[in-house]
Amino acid sequence: MAAYSDIPYLIDLIDDESPVVQDAISQAFKKMGPDLEQKLKPFSLELANSTQEKLHQLTQNIRMEKFEVHWLDWLEIEDEREALESAMGWLSYLSAPWGAPSLSTLLDNLQDRFFSKGNWTEVPLLLDFLFRREEFTSPQDTYYDPSNSNLIEVIQRRQGLQISLSLIAVMLARRLTLPLYGFNMPGHFMMVWRKENEYSLHDPFNQGKSLPRPTQLYLERILKNRGETIKIYHVETHQIVLRVLRNLINAHTRINDESMAAAYQTYHDKLVQLIKTREEIQEDSK
Repeated sequence: MAAYSDIPYLIDLIDDESPVVQDAISQAFKKMGPDLEQKLKPFSLELANSTQEKLHQLTQNIRMEKFEVHWLDWLEIEDEREALESAMGWLSYLSAPWGAPSLSTLLDNLQDRFFSKGNWTEVPLLLDFLFRREEFTSPQDTYYDPSNSNLIEVIQRRQGLQISLSLIAVMLARRLTLPLYGFNMPGHFMMVWRKENEYSLHDPFNQGKSLPRPTQLYLERILKNRGETIKIYHVETHQIVLRVLRNLINAHTRINDESMAAAYQTYHDKLVQLIKTREEIQEDSK
């Protein structure tokens, strides 16, 4: 594995136009760890704009290659919420600001701050920490900006879509062994706190507060009239990932970024096909 101590020497070669040299730099960077861009960042700030742009493009190509190879690794993870963090980590990594920390690092930092406040592990305390103390909230102006679906940027800005804020809470809850999960309904994504045979629904756009009991009972009646129950909306990881991908497709379409909209559509369709194939195999094995 290439050493981070080699970075100054590799950066000195960035402006060399030789394909052989460029390939050697790329191969060396690929052998460095997942925090490559953070290690490069201090050096990048001292570069001329044109050289900095070349460095960013080189590492962006490495990002894309890593993403293509690893972004579906979560399909092999049995724990749903652990799989969720892996999936969202890769999706966030693909389009995060250059040099940004990983999603796992940011979640570690949030967890450390949670404990530094003298908290112990209870769902209400976690939700109070995120939505009141840390002030995670809805986007103020640009609701359909793609960054509102990138959990790295959501954590850094403390603003995101309903599903983004819910997922951050759910992933922290897994780390704290708390029974908080995603709750998926058309047009809404909330959190559900499972308490033995009971549950309560929590809205990230209302400081993580639980839905009023009459509202929850009204929802249950509507579902009952449709022959459904609350349980069917306890969402699986692949359903969450597909919903996030649809949000990204929509967001990039709205800003006329056709290339990224098409890329996310490809990832969406590939995942749909993989899930369908898996379900067919499971059905045939019965």
